[in-house]
Amino acid sequence: MLDSARSLRRRLAAPALPAALALVAGLCAQADANPAKDRLYARAGFLYLQPVPASEEVVLSDLMGPAELALPDGPVAGSGVSADAVAMLAGTIGYRVHDRISIEAVIASPFTMTLTLTGTLANDSVAPYALGNIPTGVPAFGEKLGTTKVLPPIVTAVYRYPLHPRVRPYGGLGVSYVYAYDTQITNPVLTEVGKPTVEIDSDLAWVLQAGVDVHVWKRVYVTLDAKFAAGLDLVARMKGLELAVPALPIYGTVSAGTGTAEVTVNPLVLQAGVGWDF
Repeated sequence: MLDSARSLRRRLAAPALPAALALVAGLCAQADANPAKDRLYARAGFLYLQPVPASEEVVLSDLMGPAELALPDGPVAGSGVSADAVAMLAGTIGYRVHDRISIEAVIASPFTMTLTLTGTLANDSVAPYALGNIPTGVPAFGEKLGTTKVLPPIVTAVYRYPLHPRVRPYGGLGVSYVYAYDTQITNPVLTEVGKPTVEIDSDLAWVLQAGVDVHVWKRVYVTLDAKFAAGLDLVARMKGLELAVPALPIYGTVSAGTGTAEVTVNPLVLQAGVGWDF
């Protein structure tokens, strides 16, 4: 379902991108007629990213041997994956193509995000019994799943409203491309006897933006900014899952195959800082 949604969004983005570029080109052509006093600007401050996730159930596949006697092949009812909030230093650079219109990008170093399990995978054993009534001793996984490094460039086109010479609210629309790498599973149950790997697909998201600049001194101002990235669909594939079976030592370990999690993240990004015009 997420694959079809991602495909639809990309088909919609295909004609929209040339139109957006044409709009920016037109604005640049008008810049001489409506010159911006200070073309370049920058901001620096703090960024807080709060994921607003909606997760599909984790799907198990490629089960082998004894695992088929205890584990469900397919969705694990009531399970899910989420991500913790992140705070960091970040900045913004921008270029005014018009007195009221600019193009800007968020500048931040790659950050580490903590991934968590939710629902039944966190609180209940995924395989409490084999053949329906033989205890396995497999514990609940707990909330901790792993970590991933994320590089999420954000570019937006911004319109500033001439509300007051010292106070300028603004709104924007743009796009973000999320690239995840160096993803690791750190869950103690999943890493007790195996070395599972995990991959997270990259994806595009539309970005809605709102904020305000308040002039404080010469070319210096304070700024508050909020962005919401809509439709950010990420797919995580956990491969090589191995589980110990404490109550059935004759089996040693069992192969739990692959776990696939599909999550719509929809992060809310809040920034506060100081800006200046060049």
